[in-house]
Amino acid sequence: MRFFRPVSAAVATSVVAAAVFAGPATAQSPGVGTSLTETKVLAAQLGDKGNILDLVLLGDEGRSTIDPSVASPEALTRLTALSTKSGVISALNQTVGVYEARSTGPTEQAVAPQSIVGGSLPAALGPVLSGTLGTGKLSAVVDNGVASSALDVGLTNVRSVGGLLGIGSLSSNLSASSAGDAAGASRGAKVTDITLVDLGALLEGLGISLTDLSVAQVSALLDTLKATTGLDLPAGQTTLAGTVKSVNGAIDDLQDAVANEATSTIDQAIEPATETVLGTVNLTTPLPGSAVVGDSVAAINAAVDQLQDQIDGLLGDSLKVLDDLALLRLEGVEVGVTTKAVDSVEGSVAEVTGKIGRIKVGNLALPGIDAAAGATALNAAVAQINDKVGQTLALVSPDLANLVDVSVLEKVTSVTQSGGYTRSRAGITGASAAITPPARLAEIVSAITNQAGGIDTLLPASTVKSLGLSGAMDELSRILNLGAGALSSPAKVQAGSIVASSEFARPGAPTSSPGGELPRTGGPVGIAAIAGLAAVMGLALRRLMQTPAPQPVRVNNNNKG
Repeated sequence: MRFFRPVSAAVATSVVAAAVFAGPATAQSPGVGTSLTETKVLAAQLGDKGNILDLVLLGDEGRSTIDPSVASPEALTRLTALSTKSGVISALNQTVGVYEARSTGPTEQAVAPQSIVGGSLPAALGPVLSGTLGTGKLSAVVDNGVASSALDVGLTNVRSVGGLLGIGSLSSNLSASSAGDAAGASRGAKVTDITLVDLGALLEGLGISLTDLSVAQVSALLDTLKATTGLDLPAGQTTLAGTVKSVNGAIDDLQDAVANEATSTIDQAIEPATETVLGTVNLTTPLPGSAVVGDSVAAINAAVDQLQDQIDGLLGDSLKVLDDLALLRLEGVEVGVTTKAVDSVEGSVAEVTGKIGRIKVGNLALPGIDAAAGATALNAAVAQINDKVGQTLALVSPDLANLVDVSVLEKVTSVTQSGGYTRSRAGITGASAAITPPARLAEIVSAITNQAGGIDTLLPASTVKSLGLSGAMDELSRILNLGAGALSSPAKVQAGSIVASSEFARPGAPTSSPGGELPRTGGPVGIAAIAGLAAVMGLALRRLMQTPAPQPVRVNNNNKG
């Protein structure tokens, strides 16, 4: 997975930068410094560089500086609840809920945003986002040569991009300050659970409905993802495939008994396995009235109808289970960054923390991971996740095995000196997924949707409609005015991304303007984007310092839920 451009969105958590300075401990002149951070809780990009849809949920920026080459001493925290952009639908160019705390003196300025609920969002964003942004607190103050800012905010029950991405609940905090001998930043986020890729939404985004799948495909998905729990399977059956085979066998057995009614008796016609299944429809052998099959044709035909209803019910329940199932779910996610810049590289700090308590592909549980485990362990965990996801999608079509590429706890840190400044950088992303449709997608989708034996050909249309399967991804495709599915072009989603930068210098040392490019360090290939993001943050610093304070955009809360 890769980090997105700061102006783009893939669902993610970014960092807020902070500067921490203390008074000089020696006769040295007080130093100057700046910290800058950016956070994206969720981000998503559909199409090339997000030209179809570019979304950021809960993005925040923070900075503090006492460096006169940057600006007068100032502290700033800014929160944007939601930003969406689209190069194809102008109605999706929306910014909702902008709040800012800014200070250039001892008087603290703070704004506490109101709660934002799905019902208060613009109607055009319905399939794009739903959920609740909790009340947050922003603060900024400059006093006695120290600039500091802080932010606390959370959200719950978020569903985004046609249901592809979701968050149960999140809490996020930021602290930043700058003084005379150091610049530092601290940022953290905790998430109860992240649905990184929803199975039903993913297939629907490709143009494949769950009802297009065959019984064999649905059975294989349920069994592989260990998702049969809760299905009303007959005694002795543990899988949908086994149940369908058993019930169909019972139907064939009963129909054969009717066909041979002239000579067969119930004991001869009904196999022991069939007797077990018949118990599920309250029919036992021998049939009442006579041991001769011919005298019990009506009862047998009624049993066949009940068994067929049983299959239909199981298929409908199975589709609902798959519709609600996360292809990839991460539980107990925590990410954080800390940067501190002082006179020396040795005394400076660039640290990241990250862990995932449990990883689930469907209901198949994989071990949790910790960023501290090292590159070998992380790479092995990522490989295992991608293998399981690929094996699952291959059950729909072998050509979809490489559709999704997942990364977790991708990180970078560096501390360098240049231009008289000590520069500390740190970044981490909790999880991300790149969706790259195969070149033959239209052909692949056509083969699935037109296959014989699709469940939509086995169940009455009224039954399918009554299932209430999600159509949010189809609605998103309609809103975007796409001729194909919303995921027929490359897409990226991201959750829990944080980047921080701190820079410090002593007066008199040869300096250049702070905000240089973050050196690339070892790690996954996607880390290069973190370096780019840090560079952009540095270059944007002066512009941010000169940006007039925006008027907060208040959100209509008449429809709180």
